[in-house]
Amino acid sequence: MPRLFVALPVPPESADRLLEFRTSLPGVRWLAPQSLHLTLRFLGKVDSADLPEIDEALREIRHQPVPVQCVGLDLYQGADRRPRAIVRTVESQVKLTGLHRAVEQALRSFDSTGRRRFKPHVTLARIHRSARRSRLQYCLDGAGLLEPVTWLADGFSLYSSYLGREGAVYTVEATYPLGVR
Repeated sequence: MPRLFVALPVPPESADRLLEFRTSLPGVRWLAPQSLHLTLRFLGKVDSADLPEIDEALREIRHQPVPVQCVGLDLYQGADRRPRAIVRTVESQVKLTGLHRAVEQALRSFDSTGRRRFKPHVTLARIHRSARRSRLQYCLDGAGLLEPVTWLADGFSLYSSYLGREGAVYTVEATYPLGVR
């Protein structure tokens, strides 16, 4: 059973800009530029037999292209309050929230993970439990100099995710254009 999620891919030039400040930190694994995305809906493990219905539901979504603006840098913590990821926060605009709601509505019958509050972000790095919070904070303190990174998302994708030795491997299963119909 594949793990699936729906996301806006980050264009290569924007991905490079989002990662330009990265530095070597013990216990931090930076994602590759082609792995960056903004998750709209995590589906979790899905029976492969449901893929055609999921694809059909996503093809029915009608929405205009969405402007995305990454503005801040933050640490995402797990339930145990340990840092899990370094993320660029995204300014939540009406169009982005509208697209998120359209995806939620289209996939309501495939809800296996429960609804989560939508906090748009782009994960830049995964943090191992060995990482020291003081070093992570040093990285964040320098983030005040980061310029916003903006792009116009003209499509979204259905991804599968498989856990490998070096972390998650993402594969685009299907792409859906925005604003074309």
